[in-house]
Amino acid sequence: MTNFTKKFRQIEVTIGKCSRTLAFVAGITLIAIVIMVSVDVFKRYVFNEPIPGGVEITQLMMPWAIFLGFTYALLMGTHVQMSLLIERTPKRVSLGLQSFGHLAGLFLTGVLAVGGWLFFWDSFMIKEIMFSTIDLPWYIGKLAMPIGMFIFSLQYLVLLITYLIRLFSKEEVSEVKFDISAPTV
Repeated sequence: MTNFTKKFRQIEVTIGKCSRTLAFVAGITLIAIVIMVSVDVFKRYVFNEPIPGGVEITQLMMPWAIFLGFTYALLMGTHVQMSLLIERTPKRVSLGLQSFGHLAGLFLTGVLAVGGWLFFWDSFMIKEIMFSTIDLPWYIGKLAMPIGMFIFSLQYLVLLITYLIRLFSKEEVSEVKFDISAPTV
């Protein structure tokens, strides 16, 4: 194993662990949203007293549940793919098409990460507050997008490099699997 391969493998494993951790946080956030909505509905109909700002709090939690799970879906191969076309082409063509898709994904998620950061930063600088029965900072929810898209970009970069190495290697091309526990290079 070359020095580049060892370093790349370390980066790949680190991003994989980060993706799993973020997916876990997204899952916990989703559970918290379900509990919050259930308690809010129960209190509203039984005691005629909803949780103050309950709907707004769930609105702040939703971006965390959504954006933090994207990377894990990509890592596990469950993200949106053009599998019909990819499966019907020779392996090298398939790797080339997937490399192009990862390059496009890297570009798009990079743009969204930067745009999301600017969107968050503007909100943070003016201390934007939600219109609610209680004061809730909007920027907490807006921070989820740049964090999620940044990690998503890193995962696309790792996949792009992995696919390009396979594409340009002299060895026979094997199918690329999404396994964070086994080396892919």
